[in-house]
Amino acid sequence: MEFRQLETFCKIFEERSFSKAARRLGMTQPTASAQIITLEKEIGVKLFDRSGKKVLPTSGGKLFYSYAKKILSMKKESIEALNNYSNVLIGNLYLCASTIPGEYLLPPIIGNFNKNFPNVSVFLKITDTGEVVEFVAKGEDEIGVLGARVDDSRIEYLPFTEDIIVFIAPYNHPLTEKKDLRLEDILEYPFIIREQKSGTLAVFEKKLKEKGYTLKDLKIVARMGSTNAVKEAVRSGVGISIISKKAILNEVKWNVLTILSPQDIEEIHRNFYIILPKNRTLSPAGKKFLAFLRQFGEE
Repeated sequence: MEFRQLETFCKIFEERSFSKAARRLGMTQPTASAQIITLEKEIGVKLFDRSGKKVLPTSGGKLFYSYAKKILSMKKESIEALNNYSNVLIGNLYLCASTIPGEYLLPPIIGNFNKNFPNVSVFLKITDTGEVVEFVAKGEDEIGVLGARVDDSRIEYLPFTEDIIVFIAPYNHPLTEKKDLRLEDILEYPFIIREQKSGTLAVFEKKLKEKGYTLKDLKIVARMGSTNAVKEAVRSGVGISIISKKAILNEVKWNVLTILSPQDIEEIHRNFYIILPKNRTLSPAGKKFLAFLRQFGEE
């Protein structure tokens, strides 16, 4: 019996899906299935009943889950105890973040952290704001970073750093020549927005509401699931969009995209937040990384 088999079993038990569990663990579904088959042979108990797409734990699987979780918890605690004893950080650190902090803020911080603690492997998951909250709340990831607050009693928020959201259009777009540009002028053009759980979209919706508009007033032609997809769609002339200023510095410098600044709307500021699970102690590596994040936020 191996730890990775127990980790795979627990994830399938929690997700009720081989495919979802495999994605969460960064492996293929056949690999996850093979591990469970091997585990079932070793312990002599069938752990799951499979019916089409449904995966349900057997009574034996339910019993085994409680012990598997205890074993994995003891493994983690023993490694942390030994790390503290030797004063050397060793192990894995699991993080998750929404698109902008995940793609533009965390990589250099992780690089600096790795130089100081080379024996810690950092795994960064980039997804939408809603999933970041879920992963941290459930304990799948120790620390999350996102750009919008979500009401959830399972997590706590710490301030991280600020961001500015801007309107963008292709370079030489007709609106770049318009004097006294106003929000209503921008809304006359095809518009690209992010997916429903995006923090960027949530902040933009709030600003629209302040100005007496809703998303229904936009000529939405596409919803994009990532910042890079938004940039490419705008560059290709699909429409205008909103995006973090941090994400388009090079494109503006290279005259690929341009920032539109309507006169009747002030800069759209938002805060990035560090999120932690309530009532759960961070690992030594997690504590060190949190200190790196807070130091970055203060600079």
